[in-house]
Amino acid sequence: MTDQPAFSRTQRLVIRIVWLLAVVTLFCATHLPVPDDAEEIVSTFDKIIHASSYCILTVLTCLAWLPPRPGFRRITILILGLLLFAAFDEFTQALVHRSPDLEDWKSDASGIVIACVVMVNLQARWSRRRSQAAAMTTPEAATPPEVAIPPNAVPASAPVASQDPV
Repeated sequence: MTDQPAFSRTQRLVIRIVWLLAVVTLFCATHLPVPDDAEEIVSTFDKIIHASSYCILTVLTCLAWLPPRPGFRRITILILGLLLFAAFDEFTQALVHRSPDLEDWKSDASGIVIACVVMVNLQARWSRRRSQAAAMTTPEAATPPEVAIPPNAVPASAPVASQDPV
């Protein structure tokens, strides 16, 4: 079994930059005042917006920070970290005259948990496939086992010398 990384260093760096931009964008978007013309749309889909935003953030977090086979401890830390970030995000909205809401945090939490369950299952599947592919490409798997031929064996195509006495 191999535990090789899912992404190259460059790919992982790009994913982490996208993740950082997503964190900053999400935090800024939740701390800006909602324009009056968008208030009705936001209030109608508020919980869906919260859940989907944190779902996307969780997917990016899993891709950026989890190894191919994360253990229970890493997954728990990831979920707790995202839940704390969501709570911090909601709490600090009061500082910019927006209303923090426990229901919003619950929506954030549902997006986090759903995305984490999906990503952990996908990463386990991808890791299994990589392991199987690596096992099939190893030289041991590609060559058939050698058959032991006794030293006195004669190949079937070899001509047999006659045993006539001279």
